[in-house]
Amino acid sequence: GGGGWGGGSRHPNYLGELAFWASIGCFGAAAGGADALWTLYGFAAMVALFVAASIPLMEARSAKRRAGWRSYASSTAMLLPLSPRLLVSLLPGAAACARRPAKAD
Repeated sequence: GGGGWGGGSRHPNYLGELAFWASIGCFGAAAGGADALWTLYGFAAMVALFVAASIPLMEARSAKRRAGWRSYASSTAMLLPLSPRLLVSLLPGAAACARRPAKAD
């Protein structure tokens, strides 16, 4: 990515879409009631669709069409622009993932 709020993400549009759905989930949860869970289900469904389908398809297409994509992909977060140090501090077991070597082109 370039600069700006999504500069550390390879898919800033998807990140923005997920932020939108997360905010709807927050408003729904704040409103309460039995129907509030549906707004959170919407967010979960969007995460699943993006991570399991849309992003892998875009990544495969970009790897075929764009020179230097794998190098760019290894240095830029797929979705959330978190530094490896922050990721390791937030998630147990993330240290092993942060040390995993990048695949060769």
